[in-house]
Amino acid sequence: MSKRFAPLVCAALLAALLFSLSAAAAPAEPQLYYPTGGVSEWVFSEVPAVGAAPQVSLLDGQTAEAVILQGLQKKEKTIDISSFHLTSEKASSIYMEVVFSHPELFYVKTGARIGIVNGYSSTIMPYYIDELLSPKAQAAFNARVEEILAETIAPDMSPVEMALSLHDYLVLHCAYDWNVANGGSASSDNVYTAYGALMEGNAVCQGYAMAYNLLLNKVGMETEFVATDNHGWSLVKIGDTWYHVDVTWDDPLTILSGFNHDLPGRCDHAYFLVSTKTMAIDHGSFTVSQKTDDAYESGYVFCDTSVPFFFLNGQFYYIGEDDHLHSTEKLQEGAPANSSTILAQRHGGTLFARDYFGSFSYGYHMATKQRYELTGLPSSGYGLQEYDDGVYLVEISGSPGVTQGPKLQLPLDGSLHCYNPAVDSKVTVSIQNGQTQKRIVSLCLAAYDQNGKLLSLSWQNVSVASGETKDAVFDLPQGSEARVFYLDEALRPLRDTAAVLP
Repeated sequence: MSKRFAPLVCAALLAALLFSLSAAAAPAEPQLYYPTGGVSEWVFSEVPAVGAAPQVSLLDGQTAEAVILQGLQKKEKTIDISSFHLTSEKASSIYMEVVFSHPELFYVKTGARIGIVNGYSSTIMPYYIDELLSPKAQAAFNARVEEILAETIAPDMSPVEMALSLHDYLVLHCAYDWNVANGGSASSDNVYTAYGALMEGNAVCQGYAMAYNLLLNKVGMETEFVATDNHGWSLVKIGDTWYHVDVTWDDPLTILSGFNHDLPGRCDHAYFLVSTKTMAIDHGSFTVSQKTDDAYESGYVFCDTSVPFFFLNGQFYYIGEDDHLHSTEKLQEGAPANSSTILAQRHGGTLFARDYFGSFSYGYHMATKQRYELTGLPSSGYGLQEYDDGVYLVEISGSPGVTQGPKLQLPLDGSLHCYNPAVDSKVTVSIQNGQTQKRIVSLCLAAYDQNGKLLSLSWQNVSVASGETKDAVFDLPQGSEARVFYLDEALRPLRDTAAVLP
């Protein structure tokens, strides 16, 4: 199936410098790029009908849409539509409406072959993504969707709260396909689907929108897909009114060394629940029949912000203009959210934030809002990304993907912070005491070879006064990997092997 890609630079040039900082000039905001060209071309070919198609027993009033949907759900190779006497053009239009209205059909490509008999469409022969047809792929996808909903949705959330929570989750856990962003062919057909966005964290605008629509549909919200020649996004219904949401453009790319790349931890809201009038300013020519409004374009804490919102225990947590953690139970109330490039990620009940330039990096216990400074981290050129076991600092380079750096961990006992970068043959552990009394912290460094064999154990007891930070330096055997364990005064691990630092 041929594809059409035409990425257009629609960037607001917010900076003259990229990730470099100059002592003579103030740091500049990142240069941004808003990608297009992420809608797959609808490729339909007419062929003479061959062989007998499966005969569908039509119920009274059953539509062509229902028959096509049933065939795609059953993953049929040939779908009989002869009873409807459709032209090829009409059949292809109905087919695409079904595909775009049912993002759970992630294994279906856009386009199909249409069998023609006496000038009318007799059969439709879909194109499928073969590796996604298996029950195993379906089961894994369903489990992932339920996992996301369990993390982001609470039973008493309003439609706006659900739309925000899912929007921000998707922005933080999906990146625009690097190949398409930089003028190449898609890395796979999966990038156009909800599967690519939710399972692989890699999509183009069609995949972003399909994933968002699917998640909203799962919580009972009505959606539509808006497609232009080179871009696509979502329409979301709240009450009796529809609103545009462009998740893709709320996850803008940053330009680094001449390449367009995801900036992990950034989440905009410029295209979240906006009117047709607002979308038309920079989305080109498009038409929608639904009534839209601008009810959510002002008066809400997420308006004109570039930071993500995280829902936990009945509140939304976010980084405010003062660079501190704030929370609100009502999205129309609360301290102003930050509108500059603050990167943030959450894992469980902890949240990590840093500014784009790396001038500060903090960790927060969300329940208490207690803040810990993360020291020794590199400056600009790094983002924040959540993985299964925590939040990591990731290096952004001029090539696909990111380089996973140190894992960021808050204190195991709620009072100490250790950062463990391995440099050459030494490991430095910085210990910060946030308690009101002196602490004696015992550390054990275990060095392993590449096969996991223990090479050495090193111990240090470090006395840290209240509010003080001290460094413990360990020698590391050549070619080994190190793990540092926190211990209490009785030399017992404060927690089991989960206490291992990166």
